[in-house]
Amino acid sequence: MESINDTDGHHAGDAALERAMIAIRPRVRSYDLVVRGGDDEFLCAMCGVTIEEARRRFEAVQEALAGPDGRRALRVGFGVLQPRADASELIARADAALQAIGEARPIAPPRR
Repeated sequence: MESINDTDGHHAGDAALERAMIAIRPRVRSYDLVVRGGDDEFLCAMCGVTIEEARRRFEAVQEALAGPDGRRALRVGFGVLQPRADASELIARADAALQAIGEARPIAPPRR
């Protein structure tokens, strides 16, 4: 989000976050928890789904946010809650998976 904020201003950064949520909300269930975890990060807790189902849902989010050239503008890291693990361990696993992906292009600012 920093690059959008730096180049196009905070209004454009806020619009990109809003577009991300507009893409995420219809692709998760009404009771799945989606919260902003940081500057341009969201956390989503989905109970009772396989990792494959979660991947399918977020691939649909990525497609919804893809730029006109088809490049994906969203990185997604997944983690599975293990027995006796706490939320911080789960978030750390998802964050490690996200970091392994590398840098993605930011969500494009709205077209004028």
